[in-house]
Amino acid sequence: MSTLEQSSESPASKFVAIVDDDDMLLEALVALVRSMTHEVQGFRSAAIFFSSVSIDDVGCVISDVNMAEIDGLAFQQILLERAPWLPLIFITAMPNPTLSVLARQAGARAVLAKPVDEAKLQWHLLEALGPSGESSEALSNADIV
Repeated sequence: MSTLEQSSESPASKFVAIVDDDDMLLEALVALVRSMTHEVQGFRSAAIFFSSVSIDDVGCVISDVNMAEIDGLAFQQILLERAPWLPLIFITAMPNPTLSVLARQAGARAVLAKPVDEAKLQWHLLEALGPSGESSEALSNADIV
């Protein structure tokens, strides 16, 4: 199994799913989130994510905005239909206020600019997952880029 498919903790706990079609960035984000002691799995596309996981096993999703097959906002809409409770954090190399507003209005917890600030990402993950590592219902103020 590659590092993108392995998780660092027991399979019974919820994991952070990272969706990004840039292999190098995906590997880096998986390693970063794992270093924060979260269980994590990486997916090269939204389609692979939806076909590979049970939504109930996911505690939070981190997704790139600009992806080839299904972009981040379309991914968000599908995710909202299937799991409206699931926290979503966007990352983007091309931040803009309109994107941030649209993503936040649809329920994204944050829209973070690349390169991702490790402390901000960790804060948003802790807010999303709660102290037990499971999804929190508490709302947070998201970063607007």
